[in-house]
Amino acid sequence: MKVLIVSSEVVPFAKTGGLADVAGALPKALKAKGVDVRVVMPKHDCPNCKCEGEYLTHFGVEFDGRTETAVVLETSIDGKIPVYIIDNKNFFSRPGLYGESGKDYDDNALRFGFFSKAVLELCLNMDFIPDVLHINDWQSAMVAVYKKVFYEDKISSKVLLTIHNLQYQGVFDPLFLPRLGLGWDLFDMEKLEFYGKINFLKGAIVFSDAINTVSPTYAKEIQTPEFGYGLDGILKHLNYKLYGILNGIDYDVWNPKTDPLIWENYDVQTLEKKQINKKELAKYTNLPENRMFFGLVSRLVDQKGLDILIPAVKEMIKYTDACFVFLGSGQPEYEEEVAKLSKEFSDRVWAKIGYDNELAHKIYVGVDAFLVPSKFEPCGLTQMISMRYGTPPVVRNTGGLADTVVDPNEDRPEAPCGIKFDDYTAHACFAAMKRAYEIYTSSPSTWRDWMTAGMRKDFSFSSSAEEYIKLYKKISS
Repeated sequence: MKVLIVSSEVVPFAKTGGLADVAGALPKALKAKGVDVRVVMPKHDCPNCKCEGEYLTHFGVEFDGRTETAVVLETSIDGKIPVYIIDNKNFFSRPGLYGESGKDYDDNALRFGFFSKAVLELCLNMDFIPDVLHINDWQSAMVAVYKKVFYEDKISSKVLLTIHNLQYQGVFDPLFLPRLGLGWDLFDMEKLEFYGKINFLKGAIVFSDAINTVSPTYAKEIQTPEFGYGLDGILKHLNYKLYGILNGIDYDVWNPKTDPLIWENYDVQTLEKKQINKKELAKYTNLPENRMFFGLVSRLVDQKGLDILIPAVKEMIKYTDACFVFLGSGQPEYEEEVAKLSKEFSDRVWAKIGYDNELAHKIYVGVDAFLVPSKFEPCGLTQMISMRYGTPPVVRNTGGLADTVVDPNEDRPEAPCGIKFDDYTAHACFAAMKRAYEIYTSSPSTWRDWMTAGMRKDFSFSSSAEEYIKLYKKISS
């Protein structure tokens, strides 16, 4: 089985979100199961990117009425999985992956249109025709469209589209269509047309051989108006090729027994050592160690539930003695609210605005409960990481959070490992946190059972890889 994973970002080379984590971890799990897997991405020149490699080849790509050059560098993941990095200074020599100062680049349609076409030309130039082209989100969605329009007789690969977050679709002015080298026949409501614009993701939904989301529940949710962002109709129409495969986390990175970034290593047999990490986190944040600690590591944006979390935290401060540790950045209004909380309640709330990978590890391991109050969550990795570290999560019952966290009030065979709430309100969020607080303070043995149940769950990419291989075989046979 030959698979080429196409992604705009891949750990450890470039990252803005969970897509990069998946694109970096899934290939390792596939390789371990005997798949000839390779990865291709653009060469981003942003300050935090490490898109370097050895020169491999270059070739011309007919694009936007001229011949653009694609220079291909080669590197690897763990020295085992080839990674091809496509360079073109016109399109990718930028300070940001997709934009700057909160604004997208106005030529993103051309940037990722070129990348998608260059991927197909790479297959021909490398004489590597995979069984499956595994594309991810709108940034590589045009691979499916270009293959159908220009390469169907040259490249026999089947195309799998993974949707990591349907909210982001790559919607552009239709005047880009001829610059992308595509005919106006594609400006049709059953193809790329979307409320008078062109929609890259919709094109891939139509032209891919299969589609999957990153959790089974999210695959159902996106077929509804609430979560479909205007694409629920076409997804419902094409649901015969829509699947849900739960993401995993990289167990080489997220492992309390070996993690070099935490204060004290431990496993489920030596769980009492987790307390040492809490003690050190309390010192680091100058918060009282003998309280229950809630943690949040997140983008501070609407999707992540900040609008209901902040008033809920205020209620918790009023009615309990719990403490809160925040790490994240995002929308200015939420950054300000979180910073204000930490100043107003400095003995109860500690916050760092920004992202710090080492500190993130220390928060996962040092807090008692982890907060994921998302408005919607295609999969969610943070609740999996927190459970891996023996930190029960408090989550909203949506998407991958619904699939991965078991509440004691649910009728499920698995052991409870966290708290869920349904309504997207500050009151429901507060009630869930208070329920967690009451169990933590009144029944330590129950809380410890939840900690161990979460640690024993298998969120490795091994089981996800099995599901992907089944789907690869299904569409390529």
